Formats: sequence, C-alpha cells, structure tokens
Amino acid sequence: MEFDFIGRKRIWFIFSTIVILLGIAALISRGLNFGIEFKGGTLFDLTLKRGASVKEIRDLLKTLELEKSIIQPVPTGKNEVHIRTESLSKETQKYVLGLLDSAWGLRDVRAIQNVGPGWGAYITEAALVALGLSFVGLLIYISWRFEFKMATAAVTAFVHDVLVAVGIYALVGREVTPNTV
Repeated sequence: MEFDFIGRKRIWFIFSTIVILLGIAALISRGLNFGIEFKGGTLFDLTLKRGASVKEIRDLLKTLELEKSIIQPVPTGKNEVHIRTESLSKETQKYVLGLLDSAWGLRDVRAIQNVGPGWGAYITEAALVALGLSFVGLLIYISWRFEFKMATAAVTAFVHDVLVAVGIYALVGREVTPNTV
C-alpha cells in the first residue's frame, strides 16, 4: 500500500496549521489545567466503604465552600476516589475526612498531600529550563553530527510537536502534571 505524503504536503501543512491555531486559541481563552503540583493544594487519596458519586461528594464539600474541588473516582471497583482542593489546614483536612467517613465510611486513607504553590513554581521553572535546554542540546548535537540546516529543521519539528501537544491539552482540558511535562 502506497500513500503519497509528500505529494499531499499542502494538506498536511494546512491541517497542522489549523491544529496549532486552535490550540493557541484554546490556550489563550481557556489556559492549561495545571495539576496540584503546579498550583498547590491538598490531595486526598481515599477508599470509601460505600460508593459515592462525584455529585454527592461535591454536594458534601459545598458545605465547606470547596465545591470547585476536582473529584476523580478511580476505576478500580474499590470505591477509591481522589479529591483535589485548595490548600487546607490540618484541622480542615480532619474535618473533611470526618464528613466523608460519616457519609460513606472510610475504608482507607491512602494519602493526604499538601503541596505549596512555591514548589509548583519551582517545578514550572524547571520544566521550562528543561524544555529550553532540550532545544539547545538538539540544535548543537544535530549540527555537530550532520549539519546546521538539519538541526534547524529538527528544532522546528520539535517546536511544532510541543505546540500541538500543549494545544491539545488546552483544547481537551486535560490536567498537566510533572509526568505529562
């Protein structure tokens, strides 16, 4: 089976340009959905005795004005749930656990993590430095190994791929974590 990619390069350039422009528009209008590691906050990793829907948990958290929390049921079949909230004090964390325990029962508290926004700023800075260094390293290595014009083409392709990936994350609203970076 043959497929003429080069003969249809205009179609691919147009498609690529549309994807990148849509991504940039989404990035400007919606921004990225940064994970707790970047924004800071509290993460509860819990297993409940009885199943609860996202809406039920959100309604319970509404009493503490935490209705904007990210609630993710983990599809293990064991009533596991991850709840990401703004940064909470130890007392408030205990209160949230008490509310959840009285409503559905707590089987296991796997983890409660507090992440400060300062650490998130450090991770963001480190990710940007790593991205910049990878551009420079790629440019230097390919220039040394082959020739400069191949290096510029490779870096251009790398920038293209980063723009597409970031644009898709902005379009679909998927959470950006250090692992995805």
